[in-house]
Amino acid sequence: MFPYNEHKVTRLRQELVQLRQAAEARIHSLRARVQAVSEESFLRNTKETKLKQLHTAAIAYANETHSFPPVTKAGVKT
Repeated sequence: MFPYNEHKVTRLRQELVQLRQAAEARIHSLRARVQAVSEESFLRNTKETKLKQLHTAAIAYANETHSFPPVTKAGVKT
């Protein structure tokens, strides 16, 4: 082979290694972001579920302890 071609091949291999490392870093970063979004979504859904349960329990407790007409979730008294 000609020395020019060997030098070019070596340079291209080094570029390939650098590109692969950069791609792996980006993939790692994206996976971390997806994980963070997934965890945030889980926490948000958990909080919303607990809030709904507390609201339902508060309505049930209010209906049991007071002589007010029953209150439904829609706020319409029956």
